[in-house]
Amino acid sequence: MNVDDKKVEDFAEAFLSVQEISEDLTAKLSDAPNADNAQSMQREAQDKMAEKVEESGLSVEEYNDIAIGMRRDPKLADRVKTAINEAQ
Repeated sequence: MNVDDKKVEDFAEAFLSVQEISEDLTAKLSDAPNADNAQSMQREAQDKMAEKVEESGLSVEEYNDIAIGMRRDPKLADRVKTAINEAQ
């Protein structure tokens, strides 16, 4: 998969934001009073994740394509991991 360096950096930024939202959601779900509330929390988190991805300069589709591409392309995965480590 051919992904330019800027998109790799954008993905890394988005990934870190998405990971933070996901960790926050996991912590909050344990306190959810019922399934409806938990589902609402999950929808809200998904909306926030999509917003952060788009703020990074990628569409959600591009973000997902890169995530899938990492599983198929070890070189891309290495580039992304390096970018994530540098962004932290």
